[in-house]
Amino acid sequence: MHPYKIILFILAIFVTGYSLMGIKQGKIRVKDFTYEKQTQPTGFWISALTLLAFGVMLFISLFSEKLQNKAGFCPPYHIMEAKPLFFLYIFL
Repeated sequence: MHPYKIILFILAIFVTGYSLMGIKQGKIRVKDFTYEKQTQPTGFWISALTLLAFGVMLFISLFSEKLQNKAGFCPPYHIMEAKPLFFLYIFL
């Protein structure tokens, strides 16, 4: 297992857990803004679901290599390493 996959796995757990914890508590902090479920429901749900989708996307990207190899399609290695980590800066 590559070291970047371990980092992505930890990041995926953190982002997904943070999103689920925010949904459970009814309050989530994203990019220096705190959204509460009761006062700002639109911002809260957009932020929570975006973080949740990002975490799920990280999990899928970690295990997609095995799925792609079974399907007979394997993209070039440099494409497999291009992970969208820069989106994390937008939300944290």
